[in-house]
Amino acid sequence: MKHPRRRSRRSWTGCAPTELALPPAPWLTLLICLHALGLPLTLAFLPLRHAGLAAVGCLALALLAAPAVARLCLGWGVRAPRRLSFTPEGTFRLDLSGGFSEPVTLAARSLVAGPWWVLVLEGVRERHYVVLETARVPPATLAALGRVLRRMAAGPDGAQPALRSLIDPGRPGD
Repeated sequence: MKHPRRRSRRSWTGCAPTELALPPAPWLTLLICLHALGLPLTLAFLPLRHAGLAAVGCLALALLAAPAVARLCLGWGVRAPRRLSFTPEGTFRLDLSGGFSEPVTLAARSLVAGPWWVLVLEGVRERHYVVLETARVPPATLAALGRVLRRMAAGPDGAQPALRSLIDPGRPGD
């Protein structure tokens, strides 16, 4: 009977992406903008008593959320995620705009939602969110990142997958 070969941490770091530039997610930004403008317009034309006030309130909330959407989806602004590096020790390093760099670990709340991956990264001082539009990431790099995430999920505790899927809740994202 053959026993499966145990892989050391050193053996799987060679197939990991050493660096992943974080491209913007323009399609997600477009969908969010359509929703942010469509809801107030719909409310404005409904025959309700306070529809105009509700439309103005929705538009104000959309304007307040615009800087966060620009930072997360388009990579604009201060401390926006720019590059994700995988270190041989099994950790991630996140490079932010403005020359900042921080070691991060992947949280179990990361998920796959359609063509987007939302990585929740826990830093020393703050939590970072990285949105990956899979169509804009090279397939080989995306597959290698998926392998790294699955291997991280199969770590010592291994109970929680590192990446949840909303498409198929029974398995980690591919």
